[in-house]
Amino acid sequence: MDGKFFSSAKSNQLFRGIAFRWWGRRLALIGCLCLSLFCFGCAAKHAPDPAPDKKAVDKVEGMLNPPRMCPGDSWVFYRAAGEEEMQTVREEIVRVLPDGSYYLRVVPEQGAEKVLEFSSSGRLEAYAREGQRYDLPKAMLRLSYPLFQGKKWHDEFSARDCEGDIHRYESNYTVSGWEKIQTRAGTFKALQVIREVRREDGTAGREVFWFAPRAKRVVLSRSDWKPDSELLEMKLKVQK
Repeated sequence: MDGKFFSSAKSNQLFRGIAFRWWGRRLALIGCLCLSLFCFGCAAKHAPDPAPDKKAVDKVEGMLNPPRMCPGDSWVFYRAAGEEEMQTVREEIVRVLPDGSYYLRVVPEQGAEKVLEFSSSGRLEAYAREGQRYDLPKAMLRLSYPLFQGKKWHDEFSARDCEGDIHRYESNYTVSGWEKIQTRAGTFKALQVIREVRREDGTAGREVFWFAPRAKRVVLSRSDWKPDSELLEMKLKVQK
């Protein structure tokens, strides 16, 4: 009787040990799985955000890239250096290369016609007049893309004055912000740019101009050392 009792008790103890070990392994496995999921969640939570889409950033921050010119785009400007010196100037895109560089024909009301060659970034590289082509290795960089409020840049260039003498200039530009500007061609939302220029002999000047994305051009310019400019009309081709 006592032998049977001890045998039964020993069997029960062995069964409980096996069951304990089985449940212990299962609980340990569940614990590891929960810990893994927790760590994965923390890593996902603290992982760096994906880089924002560049187009979305440009739209939010108001950044402007160089406009895409099309053959046939044309503008007419009114330029004046006082009440007695006024004329209109017609400008037209005559050729656009695959890399985005383009040729701009300039036909003033008075004076010789010329064709300006611009890079895709908007820098004037050369011009042709009366059958002669002239390279401009250090031409003025009037607009430095991308444009956005608060941007500043410095530019050094060489140019001829009214008497034909070549001078070296330095310009400092500041994009002050967006404005609605009224011109004879209509109202435009434009970026105002302030330019402080100094010549090698110490002569200094100031220009304020407004670039309108819808017109692809500077639509208004006011200066204390060169003729003012204002857009009269424009005709832009539909981009394909």
